[in-house]
Amino acid sequence: MNRTIALLLFIFTSITAIAQSPKHDLHFNKLASQWDEAIPLGNGTLGALIWQKGERLRFSLDRVDVWDMRPMKGLHRKEFSYKWVIDQVNKKDYKPVQDYFDAPYDREPAPSKIPGVLLNLKPRTGGRPKMFIYL
Repeated sequence: MNRTIALLLFIFTSITAIAQSPKHDLHFNKLASQWDEAIPLGNGTLGALIWQKGERLRFSLDRVDVWDMRPMKGLHRKEFSYKWVIDQVNKKDYKPVQDYFDAPYDREPAPSKIPGVLLNLKPRTGGRPKMFIYL
């Protein structure tokens, strides 16, 4: 019984030590200054972008399933399939793909991603910010 407990304790501490190995940590001396260059964190459903704007640290929180899916004119076509896009690529005629998929976003409000939450934090202390992400 004591051997089993000792073995389990050894295995648990070994796994914990391996899981916290610093070789997988990400270290940043400078954060991105624009949202589209931000550090993405997430699990596939819930996500965050982290960046710095001025002296403020910004977190944009989002969910993958929060979309404005109102029906829009011209966005329900038989061409909206992966096979059709591949056919255009193989014909070396990608312009129709751009016309069908990109042009509607210039004139229609949806479908579009609905923003989640933006946290805008100002640190209390001065100095250069440093960020650690432990995976």
